[in-house]
Amino acid sequence: MNAVTDEGRPLLMERDPQLARLTELLDAGKGRIAVVSGPVAVGKTLLLDTFTHRVSGGARVLTATASRTERDLPMEVVRQLFAAADPPQQAAARFARLLDLAGTAPGPVPIEVLHGVCLELLALADRPLVVAVDDVHHADAPSLDCLLYFARRLRTAPVLLLLTDCALPQRAHPLFHAELQRQPHFHGVRLRPLSEAGVASLLAAHLDLRTADHVAADVHRVTGGSPLLVRALVDDHLTNGWSDPEGRTLAPGDAFAQAVQSLLYRCDPSVPDVARALAVLDAPASAERVAVLLGRETRAVARAMSALGATGLVH
Repeated sequence: MNAVTDEGRPLLMERDPQLARLTELLDAGKGRIAVVSGPVAVGKTLLLDTFTHRVSGGARVLTATASRTERDLPMEVVRQLFAAADPPQQAAARFARLLDLAGTAPGPVPIEVLHGVCLELLALADRPLVVAVDDVHHADAPSLDCLLYFARRLRTAPVLLLLTDCALPQRAHPLFHAELQRQPHFHGVRLRPLSEAGVASLLAAHLDLRTADHVAADVHRVTGGSPLLVRALVDDHLTNGWSDPEGRTLAPGDAFAQAVQSLLYRCDPSVPDVARALAVLDAPASAERVAVLLGRETRAVARAMSALGATGLVH
């Protein structure tokens, strides 16, 4: 078994039901909204990438990736979507005018812009259309307004609005998510960490089958089933070898440390501080105790600890 697909993407484990569900929604032939949610680094981006690649032969696919560092750039996500469409000259000119209007108008996004973006997207649905936004929780507010306006008006068009969303302790745009979920054509797709069998399958893509089965339980315990952390342990093993002479465990090293840091800083900003406090205490601790150590509100700390547990970093 190869560690990556023929197209160079990492292998997707235990996600066949979610892929089948997304395919079913697209094949419905009318407007659907799908939000793929789950903990940080559980594989939402890989699922989106795998699905859009599979359907790109028969459907038009527009993709955008929101970023925490770009959430203050108005209309950035919408700009990426239209760039992916590679529109003809007249459509590009209309879109440029909409961007200019959005950039110069004070206050909320003008209705002319909302309606114009919606019409331009619907005009691209001459065949099945997938509008995919990765990490929508980091999207700029004007783009979210446009996406929500579009979501309310796609019911009869052959469109799948596909978003990935991280289950953060606090949402930057709670109204967007509330309005999206109340739409009758909304569908949630939940991703969970890998099971022990899923971890064994992922290990077998990199190691021999006997070794993968031998260490799967220990790797699942250390990583909580996070694909990111499992791959980091494998990278450290391939670099450094076994952690003990009997070859019973995979030793965390530099790759694992970097993966942990990456995972923490992709969480809500409150989570790394809570992780540091737990590391200092070096023992199971209640939210109340951590809150006292940090001088924070207990409920906020409890939410951060729950997020840490979902990532596989603590148990």
